[in-house]
Amino acid sequence: MTDQTQEQHAQRFRHNPEEYPSPDDLVICQVTSATEVGIYVSLLEYGGMEGLISMTDWTARHTYGRGGRGGRGVIDGQVVVARVTRVDPVKGFIDLSRRSLPIVDAEKAKERWNKTRAVRSLLVHLLRRIGRGMDGLEEAQREWIWPLYASHGHPYDACRMELSSPIEWGMPEDIQKTWKEVLRDRLTRVRTKVRCEMDLRCYGPEGVEAIQNVLRRALAFANERGAKYGENSIRLIASPYYAITLTCETVEMGMELMDSLQRMIRAGMEEKGGSAAVRVPAFVVGGVQEEELQRRLEELQAEQKEEEEAEWD
Repeated sequence: MTDQTQEQHAQRFRHNPEEYPSPDDLVICQVTSATEVGIYVSLLEYGGMEGLISMTDWTARHTYGRGGRGGRGVIDGQVVVARVTRVDPVKGFIDLSRRSLPIVDAEKAKERWNKTRAVRSLLVHLLRRIGRGMDGLEEAQREWIWPLYASHGHPYDACRMELSSPIEWGMPEDIQKTWKEVLRDRLTRVRTKVRCEMDLRCYGPEGVEAIQNVLRRALAFANERGAKYGENSIRLIASPYYAITLTCETVEMGMELMDSLQRMIRAGMEEKGGSAAVRVPAFVVGGVQEEELQRRLEELQAEQKEEEEAEWD
């Protein structure tokens, strides 16, 4: 089974102890279709449960696509953060909104999802070693992983704690021994995160779609060229600023790959009649520059709030 097939298979399972999200929860959604009614999405943390984001709730500025169908910039398969506004467990309705979504809170939701995916990956490796198939994933999560939300906040934090202070997992002794081996093998590898920030603009007819296509190719390029841990991302901070994060084995590899990525993005944008400029040079995540990026995110959140308040005055 390929990694892509495993990902699709795993998304059929719920990765959260609660069957349904609660109002005001921030959830990770994947766009499945855009219609005149709104944007239909799949809630990735809840087994692909369907949700709906109305057109007016897709963005704070109420923008629509050509011909009135689909929000501007909506792409099938796009993964976004949204806030739950209404849940009807009887009818299975979940309404969501992306309006007035604080940037910092959205980043925390993405971090939580990345932790959830990491734990899922660890479980898959365990199931392989003990000779069980992917069909055992949901049962393994329910019995061994979900109880850790109450005791450790997130199961991934418990996995990290195991490396320095062993904990009780509630597994049979032979499986627990194998599980601890998986954690040591997978979590003690040296990893380096390198990040930069770019200013991307497109003045051609394709507009934002051109930027998104260039970034998709850049991310695929990064995944093929050695940033192999599956934690690479290119995300919008606040238009036209994008943050690019790569996870590599060494600082040198990360810096070299980031340089290639920047050149590729610049060439792609120029080909589409746009521009690309490095706003913040590549740096290793975790130092003073990381704190500065967090400060900028908070400032952008404040600016975003002011703009939305001014829009409705």
